[in-house]
Amino acid sequence: MRTFNIYRVDGLVKTQSQLSLAGSGPDIYFLDDGDLGVIDSFHVYLSNIMGGDADLRLYRDRFPFGEFDSSDELVASSLNSGEESEVVKYFNTAGGKYIAEVSNFSGSVSNYTLSVARLDPFVMGDRMQFATITPTNSVEDSETVGAPRYAVSFSNVTWEIKKTSAGNIDVSLTSDYSEAQMRARIYQDTNNNGILDNQDSIITERNNTRNAFITITDADISPDQSFFVMASHQEPSFSGFDVLLSASYSNDTPINPDPTNPTNPTNPQFDTPLNRFQNSSVPGTYLFAGEEESQSIRQNFSNFAEEGFAFSVSSQPHQELIVFNRFQNRNLPGTYLYAGEEESRSIRQNFPNFVEEGVAFYAFSGDANRGTDFYRFQNTQQPGTYLFVGEEEKNSILANFPQFVLEGIAFEVLS
Repeated sequence: MRTFNIYRVDGLVKTQSQLSLAGSGPDIYFLDDGDLGVIDSFHVYLSNIMGGDADLRLYRDRFPFGEFDSSDELVASSLNSGEESEVVKYFNTAGGKYIAEVSNFSGSVSNYTLSVARLDPFVMGDRMQFATITPTNSVEDSETVGAPRYAVSFSNVTWEIKKTSAGNIDVSLTSDYSEAQMRARIYQDTNNNGILDNQDSIITERNNTRNAFITITDADISPDQSFFVMASHQEPSFSGFDVLLSASYSNDTPINPDPTNPTNPTNPQFDTPLNRFQNSSVPGTYLFAGEEESQSIRQNFSNFAEEGFAFSVSSQPHQELIVFNRFQNRNLPGTYLYAGEEESRSIRQNFPNFVEEGVAFYAFSGDANRGTDFYRFQNTQQPGTYLFVGEEEKNSILANFPQFVLEGIAFEVLS
């Protein structure tokens, strides 16, 4: 039996590499977090296993301290077969010393790498939940973020979700509190170690939103890879709130046999009417708003002239729908763009003058062939401003308003 010391397990990953178990029995690692106090997230990762089956166990060091003996408490273990990597994730633990045991279950392990990390909750998450998602099994969970009073900004919760096969995954984060503002962030497990660390890449992020709907493609996360979903408290400072996570493969529910019937309960419900307003301060530019926002506009923004009902959308995510986010053009305040997730990513990366305001609505994609087409025009006299119309108005615009350039079908709705 060999022993090693790894001191001050902190936000940096501590690693021991290229070790062999052949003929030496288990390797014992004494992990000391010094005086850091409560550890929110404690990870031990065993990888690059060659030549046999290695197992990993985590113990809490009990009196007499500094010795590995029968008094030490087994708190977690990972006992995968063959050369498969092992990972132990231990949460809400008291500060102190821990012991990691690496043992040779079968074969003759000629090489392994042990990595240990105490990850900062402001990076990693106050709590983490785990789930595996398949084409027939969705993930749903509800957690609280933020303290009931005097909440610390970015108090958060993280879910690790294991993807099992190819296909797009829809992730929805919804707060139960009307004043809630959260940050929603998706990470790729870039180094494939099952640990959210500083090497993992952010796929996408939403800020200051009550609801976030994100589609994760195979280009983002490959099959059999994990990703992390983090919800962080931003506002209000005096209250926490619950966040509901829902994640499913985009095609995990069979399309019902009557896809054009809006009253069929298995169909998405297009039950949220949007009204159209024209900004008289910037003629030829438009805003689409639900009834609650419409009331505020009527009372407080006289420069927006109401033109009536525009179309109905869905206010809830559905596996057959895509999300449309709203952006305001800072170069022309009071003008807006509504974009699907793929276009939204490009806007976030390349057009900083467009400020994202959150999820606007859900609808069928423009090529779904499921409902009524709505078209997007750009006003060339006010570049970066857009109008969305149905078939009849589209034809009128093409005939009479050459400054509006047709950009194609934006989305479809059930009328």
